[in-house]
Amino acid sequence: MKISITGLNGYLGSLIAAALKDKGHDVNGINRALLYAPPALLASALDKSEVVINLAGAKVLQRWTKANKDEIYNSRVVTSKNLVAAINLLQEKDFRFRFPDIESALNEILA
Repeated sequence: MKISITGLNGYLGSLIAAALKDKGHDVNGINRALLYAPPALLASALDKSEVVINLAGAKVLQRWTKANKDEIYNSRVVTSKNLVAAINLLQEKDFRFRFPDIESALNEILA
């Protein structure tokens, strides 16, 4: 199964990617810059992916200044909205990329 992961270089992302690769899955990271790019660019990076795991987010263990709070918020909310927009573009283009049966996808990944 082809799996794309945002936040691949983070602690959880690296652990999950290693476990998925050990199970024979094709795991690819999504570049952070693409998460803030126009949805069409992000969609091209997600093309052919069967599963998208979103673990993107700035570290929360830092001083909670206004700038840091904005970064934490944007790194989660804005990137999630952009992922949804990119996936919706793929759904319009190719019915193959549709919301899968979550239980079946998880069973295959975790098997």
